[in-house]
Amino acid sequence: MLIRTLMTSTQLSNESLEAIPVKQVLNGDRHVFCEMVRPYCQSLSHKALSITGCKADAEEAVQNAIMNVFRTLHNFRGESSLHTWLMTITINEARRFAKKKARSERRTFGLRECFGGSVAFGLD
Repeated sequence: MLIRTLMTSTQLSNESLEAIPVKQVLNGDRHVFCEMVRPYCQSLSHKALSITGCKADAEEAVQNAIMNVFRTLHNFRGESSLHTWLMTITINEARRFAKKKARSERRTFGLRECFGGSVAFGLD
């Protein structure tokens, strides 16, 4: 029971600590946003890479996720940690990239079959 109480009080203090910088960012302090997000970049990148399988796609997915969070920070309700919210958006972005890449590869494969192995129409 004591451990559960300590964990709950720690969660509450972390959530209230996150609320302060969120308010600062919403009041126009972009530097605070960078400092809020910086500690999570490595874990976000690792997760995106595990989904996309491509470093460039993973980096772009993380960048898009961070931009989405910045644009929609006013919607952050604090029901979860900022890290959880960032991770969820990053996962969704990475899945979108992976799906887009898979569709692109299917189209390319179809073109190669139609044009005798060359997508560039004989320019190989």
